[in-house]
Amino acid sequence: MGGRRDRRRPASTVARRTRPSDRGRGARDGRSAPHAQSRRETEGHPPARRSGSVHPASRGGGCRRCDGRQPHHCLQLPQRAAPLRPAVRSFDIIAFDADDTLWHSEDRFTAGELRFVDLVAPYAPEGIDVRAALTAVERKNLSVLGYGVKAFGLSAVEAAISITDGAVPIEVIAQLMEMIRAHLTEPVRLLSNVSEVLTLVGRHYPLALITKGDLVHQTHKVQTSGLAHHFEHVEILLEKDPGTYARVFARMGVDPTRVCMVGNSVRSDILPVMALGGTAVHVPYPLLWELEHVEHDEHFADLASIADLPAWLTLP
Repeated sequence: MGGRRDRRRPASTVARRTRPSDRGRGARDGRSAPHAQSRRETEGHPPARRSGSVHPASRGGGCRRCDGRQPHHCLQLPQRAAPLRPAVRSFDIIAFDADDTLWHSEDRFTAGELRFVDLVAPYAPEGIDVRAALTAVERKNLSVLGYGVKAFGLSAVEAAISITDGAVPIEVIAQLMEMIRAHLTEPVRLLSNVSEVLTLVGRHYPLALITKGDLVHQTHKVQTSGLAHHFEHVEILLEKDPGTYARVFARMGVDPTRVCMVGNSVRSDILPVMALGGTAVHVPYPLLWELEHVEHDEHFADLASIADLPAWLTLP
């Protein structure tokens, strides 16, 4: 898929300076001098891991692609009951990404790319990497079209015309449009354990959903996912960067340092929140969109599955 593997190194444990009394006690009972534990170890968790780059994949990560024209949007939801009691880890709110964190998304985009190659390659000049050309058009259009299925569809049509120098038949364009329509209307496919995890975590913390993407499509997915009742706040954004997150947290009335963000994209869900002093938990998805790749040298929690989140939060 052209992805890059994460470089993960366990965080080192700091050794406590041995005092004379420690050395004497160790000599008497045959034990070596004790070592100080990291804060995570004293709380019963393994040391944090360092992730050097995003997980391998062709693309995909946080919510992909949105209509760049809409304002930041907050979906109004019914009031939820207050959490039962605080958990061991102390946050004011737990926020979740949506696409590829709560439900599948990137696998459908990947299938769309492969379909694009099948349809357009027969009309492209020899030696042209059709899939790479599509990605280049998406990158060029990002500031104008943003993220989402509609942006992908417009870029696909533009790429088909430009790659073939206008030789692509109208029938191929029609098939591309039908593919995009099917993508927009397909049901939400939840990832495993999502409903159970949201129910459990929501007993102890207020929950928020923070995603980016096309306003109409993302709103439809939230409303038809069966998950909307878990969240006190739903935000559909143009972009996920520190400034945008800061405005979102201000609207929520929460200090960024008291937020825990859970998501699959290091670029969109992890690094911007950490830049504000917040906590971030990375739950990778098998596929990652090329434009979501980012190099970094940050420490953060890295879970194999969202099912591991309650244990990481040390919920009873």
